[in-house]
Amino acid sequence: MYMKKFLLIFLIGQMLVCSFIYGQSFYDIYFLNNMGVAHYNTYYLEEANGVNLGYLYDELMARHISVEIIKEPISMDGIQRYEVYDTKDILVSPIKPLSQEKEIKYLSLNKEDFSDSTGKFKTNASLKQIKAITQKLGITIKPIKKDKISYFQVAKNNAMNLLILLIITQFTLLIYTMSRMKVNAIKKLNGFSSSIMVVDSFSEFIPMQFIACLVTFFLHLSYCLLNRKLSWDYVIGLFLTFIVIGLINILLLLLTQISIRFIDINAMMKNHMYSSTMNNAIHVVKIVFIVVVTISISLLTRELNNYNASVHKINKYRMLSKYFTSNGFNSDEYDKVFSSHHHIDLLSKHVKNLYKEYEDKAILMDANITSIANDSYYQMHNTSFEKLNDSYTDNYVVVNKKYYDQYMNDVGLDGKRISLPQNQSVILVPERYKGNKKVDAFCHEQYNAMMNYDSYYQGQVEQDFHDFTIIYIKDNQLTPLLNTYLLETGKDIKNSIVFIDHGQFAGTWYLSEISNGKLAFALKDRDEYKMLLNKYHLNNLLSAGTLLTPLSDDIRYYEFLVYQSFVFVILFVITLMMIIFFSSYLEIMVNRKKFALKYLMGYSRIKSMKYQLCIEMIILVLSLPLFIFKQNILIIFISVFLNLTLLFIMHNKLIIGNISDIMKGE
Repeated sequence: MYMKKFLLIFLIGQMLVCSFIYGQSFYDIYFLNNMGVAHYNTYYLEEANGVNLGYLYDELMARHISVEIIKEPISMDGIQRYEVYDTKDILVSPIKPLSQEKEIKYLSLNKEDFSDSTGKFKTNASLKQIKAITQKLGITIKPIKKDKISYFQVAKNNAMNLLILLIITQFTLLIYTMSRMKVNAIKKLNGFSSSIMVVDSFSEFIPMQFIACLVTFFLHLSYCLLNRKLSWDYVIGLFLTFIVIGLINILLLLLTQISIRFIDINAMMKNHMYSSTMNNAIHVVKIVFIVVVTISISLLTRELNNYNASVHKINKYRMLSKYFTSNGFNSDEYDKVFSSHHHIDLLSKHVKNLYKEYEDKAILMDANITSIANDSYYQMHNTSFEKLNDSYTDNYVVVNKKYYDQYMNDVGLDGKRISLPQNQSVILVPERYKGNKKVDAFCHEQYNAMMNYDSYYQGQVEQDFHDFTIIYIKDNQLTPLLNTYLLETGKDIKNSIVFIDHGQFAGTWYLSEISNGKLAFALKDRDEYKMLLNKYHLNNLLSAGTLLTPLSDDIRYYEFLVYQSFVFVILFVITLMMIIFFSSYLEIMVNRKKFALKYLMGYSRIKSMKYQLCIEMIILVLSLPLFIFKQNILIIFISVFLNLTLLFIMHNKLIIGNISDIMKGE
């Protein structure tokens, strides 16, 4: 009876974990892939100014062509907002995001909205119609490849979590089947066939599975209704998840039914259903699970602290969301592009043209220390943040003139703020390095490295550039960072060598800066940045993000880990309780005659259970190494207390309460 209750609680926890993975991963991807009309083709207008967009809108409407645009306005409160604009003839089935951090609005498209867009739009127009429009208006419209997110990648990312859950489920169902051994033995003695016993097991299990699905569905439905997030797409996907998990559970339970074939009728007649070997094996499993739960709780505590720290950071740096950049390359596209010298040359020109066109909106800040100031680097190179600050080879920054003018106030040797010469390469060097030939050589080497970046990929001979001027500045001047979260709390960069950029470096170097989030653009929304990448053929190589993206990614990562860890801890605890309950029952049943004799001889319960108490003491001793490694060992003491309590309760109920039957051998 107790095992059935434990199993029901476990199944509810299991369904919550699976439904969470579905809601936070698969449904989230489904939402992003289907927020608009999924089957329309996507195009973009080159030179997308208000006049050209207005002409294009009028022509599309004159031809009665359906049009849709999606905007992603800048958010300063952490909520990702989407605005879907459709012409009146489009019937869209609204889809709602499950997350509180996403909002979507469906609006009617008019000329003003279209003219204020980035030039990217979706339409049912044929390629022939698009060509006719471009010829008539004298504009260029190009198709965009659909960039749907792969569900396979989501499944791959969750593979380890699902595997752990599968193993726990199989083990839990095995314990449940073992707890039914006596029932199955009696049925076998009465002539029941194995198939009938299997059917009986399923007739008991399936209602529990149904109740678990019902409880989980009610919890999800309540959440969606309270937060006004109810969507039929989500409900249908949830039902499909329940069906898949239910079928997997039935298959796993079927695997445990093999034990029915090995029921020993003779052992059952002698009341020896459980052996000492099985009892010892369960003790080992119990100890393993206690350690697993202890480590899991410690990890949960750690992830919760990381999550709270990330939330504090993102609230502090919210203004960075208006600066758009990228975070890493698309590896497949990277290999394709950088395998050809022609592609590299073309790519370099595209990036240089992009930077030149958007120079007034671009901010460049690359402080080398932010990439290496971490514990692993300190240990590997036997250094510290203070030593990095004092090293001219480590402490250098590259900024463009816009960033310098807005955020830096370096003072020259004359005590006045440095006034940079126009269109001239300048390197600002602290006074402490004046006359140091090694520093001069380093500046020359680093400058040439950025100028010759294309040559590294193309295998060309490097050129030697001397077209820069060194200006000395006062020592101990701080280097201001917009994203100071990249540094340890309370740390400041000072005495940096500052390279001033004005667009002279190689195109692939700027590409590297964009991909690393060092070069960003102040734009009105994410969609404008996507169009910028698309215009210069970088959309397949780079993804769209902001300077805040690393923190946003951290929050989503830790939020997922915290919730997932919490539910897994609950599952581990429920499984551990089942193991403790079953091991206590097994301990009593295997040693019932010994306990009965000791009771009749006047032994106290504590003396009768010396061996069992020794095992619990061993478990407590094993907690010391975990405590040394800063693990939360409270669960170990709770487990030992629960185990001893159950042993004494079962001793009273199964030994003292049945003393005469035990002595008769029943």
